[in-house]
Amino acid sequence: MLFPIILCALVVVLLVADQVFATTSARLHRLAAWGFVALALVAGVFVYAKPFVRATFHGESQVDGWNVFHYYLNAKYFKELGYQDLYACAVRADQEGERVLNEFMPTRDLRTYEEVPKTQLPPCPIERFTPARWQSFVADFATMERTFTRYPADYRQNPHWFWGIVLMDKGYNLPPPFIVLSQIFIRVLPLDMPGVNLLFYLDGIFLFLACCFFARTFGPKIGGLVAFISFLFFGTYGFLFGMLFQHAWFSAILCALACWKRGWLKVSAALWAFAIVTRLFPAFLLIGWLVLALKDRRKRVFFYWLAGFCALFLLLGLFCGKGFEGYVLFFEKMRLHAAYLHEEMTDVGWKHLTVLLGLPSFVAWIGWVLATLALIFVARRAHEWEALALGAIFVFFSVDLSPNYYLLFALTPLLFIKSSSSRAGALTLTGLLLIFSIQFWQSTVGPAFVVPDLLLHIAADTSILLWMGLFVGSIWREQKKS
Repeated sequence: MLFPIILCALVVVLLVADQVFATTSARLHRLAAWGFVALALVAGVFVYAKPFVRATFHGESQVDGWNVFHYYLNAKYFKELGYQDLYACAVRADQEGERVLNEFMPTRDLRTYEEVPKTQLPPCPIERFTPARWQSFVADFATMERTFTRYPADYRQNPHWFWGIVLMDKGYNLPPPFIVLSQIFIRVLPLDMPGVNLLFYLDGIFLFLACCFFARTFGPKIGGLVAFISFLFFGTYGFLFGMLFQHAWFSAILCALACWKRGWLKVSAALWAFAIVTRLFPAFLLIGWLVLALKDRRKRVFFYWLAGFCALFLLLGLFCGKGFEGYVLFFEKMRLHAAYLHEEMTDVGWKHLTVLLGLPSFVAWIGWVLATLALIFVARRAHEWEALALGAIFVFFSVDLSPNYYLLFALTPLLFIKSSSSRAGALTLTGLLLIFSIQFWQSTVGPAFVVPDLLLHIAADTSILLWMGLFVGSIWREQKKS
């Protein structure tokens, strides 16, 4: 894992060189820009060449069984499973099929998020299934166990160990519109159909095409940096490939930004609406644009179209199999999920940090209010791309998320669009790559040190918080100079 650190260091060197060449040599400045593209390609090959070769030339499935279980099975059988019964019905299906699950295996009760022995789970509501649908679910689960479940070294090559971790996850958490869109692809490619692996490779293909479209629109420097950060971001490292539309929200945002720059306002609004209704938190990214919309008619029109497209996607969600009840169940699930995330060690966010530090709940609210006021103050004088990049900070202070969703940090290079922000962008990106390097270093030499998990996660949240202070401070200094 030392090679990614070397790549991060090379990007920092190029950032410094780019700052120098910007005023001394246009030719070298262009070469530095293409250097970012070259490093992004090297990073992509380093992380994904091996699984791509195995999948393409050796026929080895690179599909993530964890993802198939949650994103494919629960979406396909959402009418019967809802958000609460995936694990209970998986246990029942295993008893009728492969019998892989250990009798004493702990499992999460998705109604309460409590850990219980699988024998104490609420019963699977098999009465919701028709006989044919139940047999289909049992067959799909058995196919997944045989075909799509990999047991990497972390799971000790042991199916009991693997399922012991999978059934301690938090179930399926995506809203009804995403379920409907997933079901369209699931109907076309059943789990036992030859070539179904392609369905799980589409996510990575879409992201690659989105990065190409983004780079074609914004130029090699910004496009190369966005791709580099996407490939090496520690929260998604090695997991942009082999999943069912796990990162479609990010691909949509990249395409939405490119469409906005090209003047395709309605297409941009539709793509933003897709990202928002399928993951919710991308709405917080737009706080800066909402501030600018007070004096920018084009952005006001954008938000009108955004609201309209969101409404259409929400109507689409009524066809998830449960109608309006699907939304009721979803918000019940989110209430339970949000309460649990504050306590979970591995998540990231301001509220999460205050819980880890044992601070009173009012501290989290005070921090959110101060951060919101600071962002509004800075955003009102910011360039539209600066204002959008600042939205990542509002996400951190507003919601606690799994680390993979902070892939949104890859939007930081937008700071380079406005020439006056180049120094702010260079400082901010250097800080971000330093966090990446620390994470890679810790994963490499970590076993040699005994550091409590609590301290590691406090350090991760704190480093991101400090980086955000650098982010806002750099933009504010640039504003003062101008």
